[in-house]
Amino acid sequence: MHQIVNTKGAAYPIIVDPWIATGWWYYSPVYYVEMSWSETWRLKNAMDTNSSQIPGLLCGFVPTATAKITCGAVYLLVKDDVKNTVNTAIRLKKCYKARIPASGGAASLPAYDSYYKTCRS
Repeated sequence: MHQIVNTKGAAYPIIVDPWIATGWWYYSPVYYVEMSWSETWRLKNAMDTNSSQIPGLLCGFVPTATAKITCGAVYLLVKDDVKNTVNTAIRLKKCYKARIPASGGAASLPAYDSYYKTCRS
């Protein structure tokens, strides 16, 4: 995955800060998914209605099919944690962020983490 940024007329330094980033948790590849305020609310509303859209809202950001399947499997195991973290984020006027395993299915559960942070402006 790559990104092309048109820098014509831009002032340096240019900072490109994606909503999704790749990384490592020990030896496991992970994706960091950071939601905006409106995306955090959309996820909260879907969880409040037990919507079948929840895995798509959370896992739709991950770029590979394997990671989407892993994300869905992990979500089924940690949905209460996601819900509690999203509700806390909304209450504190923060945004939801998660570390999602890139592969390994439910066996990669230890690489998962869910938290809230200051929303991007």
